[in-house]
Amino acid sequence: MKRLLILPVFSVLALTVCFSCSHFRHRHNISISQSESDDGLYQVTAYFNESQTKKLQRYINECIKPNALFGSGNVAFDATTTLDDRTRFYIKFLPGELKIKIDKYQNSAESYAMIKKMGQGVKEVLKGD
Repeated sequence: MKRLLILPVFSVLALTVCFSCSHFRHRHNISISQSESDDGLYQVTAYFNESQTKKLQRYINECIKPNALFGSGNVAFDATTTLDDRTRFYIKFLPGELKIKIDKYQNSAESYAMIKKMGQGVKEVLKGD
């Protein structure tokens, strides 16, 4: 009977350690990755200190003017959105986490370049502190 309890207890303990390490990493370090695939998908993913959330939201709003995704109380966003100029992209934004994806073939060259430039600027904004 005791042998049957060892596996579930060990599994729960291992998962707790993994989630704790992951949570600690995302709260205190900056991790940014960018990729551009052969099939025209550009993606940027960033994990950062939650204290930089508002700063990054202001930057994103500045990049997509006259549009805005974040208001004064809005801290989370997870949707595919279309801007006034018909730029269509996916954005997931939570305190400490950002993911942006845009398809080159579903957008104009200007739209793709704008979102790609915004994604590249995320690194400067987050490392600026």
